[in-house]
Amino acid sequence: MAKKLRVEFPGAIYHITHRGNGKRRIFTANHDRERLLLRKLFKVLAEDEALKRAVENISEKLDNERRK
Repeated sequence: MAKKLRVEFPGAIYHITHRGNGKRRIFTANHDRERLLLRKLFKVLAEDEALKRAVENISEKLDNERRK
C-alpha cells in the first residue's frame, strides 16, 4: 500500500530520504547526490533572491571542484 501524500505548507521543515530498491544506494558519486540536494534546496529557496544567489554560488563552486 502506498504512503499518504505529505501535507505541504509554507515554512514547513521536511525530512527527505533517497533510496533505491532494497535500500540500495541510488548515487554512485557524491557530486551527483550533492547536485540533487542543491536542486531541492534551490526549489525551496526560490522565493528569496539572496538565498537563491547563495545556492547558485555554492553549486558553481562544487561544479568547478569536480572539474579539477
